[in-house]
Amino acid sequence: MKILLVEDDPINGQALKRLFSTYAYAVDLAADSEVALGLVEAFDYDLMVLDLILPGLDGLSLCQKFRRQGVQTPILLLTGQGAAAKQKAEALNAGADDYVPQCRSR
Repeated sequence: MKILLVEDDPINGQALKRLFSTYAYAVDLAADSEVALGLVEAFDYDLMVLDLILPGLDGLSLCQKFRRQGVQTPILLLTGQGAAAKQKAEALNAGADDYVPQCRSR
């Protein structure tokens, strides 16, 4: 399985890439939406994982752009923001397959 991970925080990006790689997934890491757009033009992915807050286009806008281009690859939107129903609805309406908020310990 080939995954595109779009994450601008280098620590989070590398941690997620290592995690996915331990399960034998091939992972391309893009630090911004411009790089992600180029990678999607060049390669086929089985899954895209997009951070919500990115330089350039944010994850929501990037997801919408992929869907307008006809990209059918499943997309997960990740965020360190809240899990409010409104935010999840916006993500799903943008074409994301799921919206995954950060888990916070209590």
